Amino acid sequence: MRPILCYEVIIDMMLNDIGGKIKAASLLTDREFTRRVENKKLSATQLRFLKFIVLNRDNNLTTKQIERASLQGHATVSGVLRRLIRDGYTIESVNIHDRREKFIEPTEKGIQLVVANDKYLEIIDTMMLKDVSEDELELLNRILDKIVTNLSSQI
Repeated sequence: MRPILCYEVIIDMMLNDIGGKIKAASLLTDREFTRRVENKKLSATQLRFLKFIVLNRDNNLTTKQIERASLQGHATVSGVLRRLIRDGYTIESVNIHDRREKFIEPTEKGIQLVVANDKYLEIIDTMMLKDVSEDELELLNRILDKIVTNLSSQI
């Protein structure tokens, strides 16, 4: 019997931990997206944020709403939005009734980017769910929703 190396033990521990598995799945989907995407400067996270902004473009979407919907912190959301604005995919405008609040809207360039690259997220979802039945997917979604709810209520 060969001795187990330290890094093998760590990898085994991570993959037997639900949080580690969720993180590994997230990293693998992001890596696969980056490998496929046409615009190599765009991350999967940026495209997901931009897609959310495009889908909600008629709702006077605020930075705070994006934070709540994504369950990401202010610093993360601000950083992603700053890059999307810098690269011309979104614009930011100040609410005239409350200058502390900023509205985020997609530009035509941002909308076109979502349309051109959304297929890669769909391809990755198809790869990820290849051997997953509808019942299993429904159960997974319910479990993940419970995990998010449980953790959100504790933070």
